[in-house]
This record gives sequence, C-alpha cells and structure tokens, in this order.
Amino acid sequence: LPHHCLGKGLNHAVEALAKKDVIDDMTRLGQLWTDLRTKYGQSGDFLFGSFGAADCMFAPVSVRFMTYDPELASIAAFPVAQQYVRTLYQMPDMQQWIEDAKAEGDDTYLPYYEVYIDK
Repeated sequence: LPHHCLGKGLNHAVEALAKKDVIDDMTRLGQLWTDLRTKYGQSGDFLFGSFGAADCMFAPVSVRFMTYDPELASIAAFPVAQQYVRTLYQMPDMQQWIEDAKAEGDDTYLPYYEVYIDK
C-alpha cells in the first residue's frame, strides 16, 4: 500500500486488503501495537506512554491505514491498535504534515502511485 496522504484509496483497498500477505502484515501490526501499548504505554497515548521515536516511525503507517482503511476494519480484532492509529493520525503535527503535503501541489505527484487513489 503506497504512502499517500492526499486522497483515499478505498477502491484499491478492496483488492489489497484481501491479500494474505497484507492481512498478515495488518495482523502483525495490530498485535505489536496492542502488546506495546498494553505492556509499556499505560502512562500515555503512545507505544511507550510518551511520544517517542517508535511513534515517529509508525506515524506514516497511520496515514496508510487512514488512506486505505479509514474504518480500521483490517485491525478490528485489536481495538487498542485502532485507537493508537487514530491518536497518531489526529496529532496536530501529523495534520500539519498533511496540510503541508497538500500545499506542495502537483509537482510532487508520482503517476505510478496515483493509480491507487480513488478519482
């Protein structure tokens, strides 16, 4: 699932989210995030409580989820992970990043990725 924060890829998601390797990746992430939040994240909203490097690494992944699976159905078995994705995506810095991407304009579009985004 290519990274794309300026559109929705729901049509592509129907096919992509049915693939075993994608399902396995989503399940692995859902379990990982649930385990980390449960074991280490009780003091805050992030994997280890306070926002840190691990959250920085997964922030772009939250965009992929919200682009292709905004209802987070692919990780429905992991409500803790669902909330983590929503928390990352709704962070003011993340929303600013998305707004900055929108301001870049068409010069940054890569045609081979645009085929995955709903028109």
